[in-house]
Amino acid sequence: MVKAQITNNYCWLTLYTQKPEETVKVIVMMWFVNGIPFTFEELPKPVQEMPEVMVEADVFSLEYTDIDLYHWSEYLIMEECHPLIFDMEYMTENYENIPD
Repeated sequence: MVKAQITNNYCWLTLYTQKPEETVKVIVMMWFVNGIPFTFEELPKPVQEMPEVMVEADVFSLEYTDIDLYHWSEYLIMEECHPLIFDMEYMTENYENIPD
């Protein structure tokens, strides 16, 4: 059986609001299961402005929206593969990398 792989890296996240002028684009630490995003951690502004963090977010060219995360999470839940909701320890190669 092929086991799932948990990875993480900095990427861009656009958070939409009902008022377009309040839409925010930030750098977050995003976690993935086999390349599919399943959660993120907000970063303090000084961390977002660190050159190495900005470079990593730009190099990976990954950009998501809150709507994307909703859809990806919905998909993972339907497949019973969302690491924060279902017990995936037996089918995850590096389960210890899942955030608390």
